[in-house]
Amino acid sequence: MKLNFDEPIFTAKQLTDFALDDKELKLVSNRGFVVTPQKILRCYRLTDFEKILLIDLLSLMGERGYAFPSHGTLAFRQGKKSTASIKSTLNSLCKKGFINWKAGGADLGTNHYKVQNLSYNPYIIMSEFTHYYVNVLIQNYRGIIQYDVMYSTVLDIVEKPKSLIGTEEDAYGKFISYLFKNPHARDDYQLYYLLKDIFNYHVELATDREINIDWNKHLTDHFGSEIFNDLSLHPIEKVIENPYDKLPIIVEMEESSWEKEDEEFLELWYQEAQAFYQAKSMEELWKESEEIILDDPYAYFGIETESYKEFKKLKESNGDYISLVRKVIRDDPKGFLVGLKMLEAERHLQKF
Repeated sequence: MKLNFDEPIFTAKQLTDFALDDKELKLVSNRGFVVTPQKILRCYRLTDFEKILLIDLLSLMGERGYAFPSHGTLAFRQGKKSTASIKSTLNSLCKKGFINWKAGGADLGTNHYKVQNLSYNPYIIMSEFTHYYVNVLIQNYRGIIQYDVMYSTVLDIVEKPKSLIGTEEDAYGKFISYLFKNPHARDDYQLYYLLKDIFNYHVELATDREINIDWNKHLTDHFGSEIFNDLSLHPIEKVIENPYDKLPIIVEMEESSWEKEDEEFLELWYQEAQAFYQAKSMEELWKESEEIILDDPYAYFGIETESYKEFKKLKESNGDYISLVRKVIRDDPKGFLVGLKMLEAERHLQKF
């Protein structure tokens, strides 16, 4: 028999029939479909076996909303003679907030397992934003950015070796821990903005390409315009540092004029500028940045550029020119203002 690889071996209907026992295979133990959220299947930091066992529990839950298999039953269903891996995996799923259980009664005496509210699960939340970030990146840089490099770079942040999980090098894990302690932070705009910056920073380094996407638009479309009402320092920024804040200060000067005192002066100036703007709310930072650019727009757009022509046209027609202004500062008003302070310091040093 010659197989035609252009034709599917099973059509969608055949697969449905097979799952529902309508044809071919009729076994008493076949339960048909298992409705499994994709968010579980693609969730980072869940092992393959954790996913399988979680799906198996879902398949055993009826209208009562819980399952009550014994450890031995779960082990048998997964082809394991020992229940050790079942017990450790159930404990891990519980620790990660996917399931909980209480001791069962009656003759069986088995535990009653329930799936937690996945909408507030930190692993799901961070995983879904990671997929969202990559999708937006692909939409904007399709055919330009190397997908394998992008995937590998993001996964280096997300899927750390076991020895590094929970250490200072595990920024992604810090987000998860923060959400466990602060479940209300699920809808905080700054939480995702910071993770986006961490991804961007490493993708830019790996691809040697600047990522210039209007993340404000993407995120405000999801969270709503009200996020700009209170964007003061987010508590998570005290736990996880933005990598862009650690970028080296590059000042082009004559080598002969560069002395240790100059380097110390710049470092002190940078720290003071960071502290000064850190104390301001995001709304204040946006306002100050916009005022600076609007005061001298051609200095930032460039007189003959298409951006400046579009800005001038929108301003004259009372259009939405502020969105163009925000693109100039790459959605980072604090970085923009600190950068201006560093230019001021450079000019100061060049006078001497």
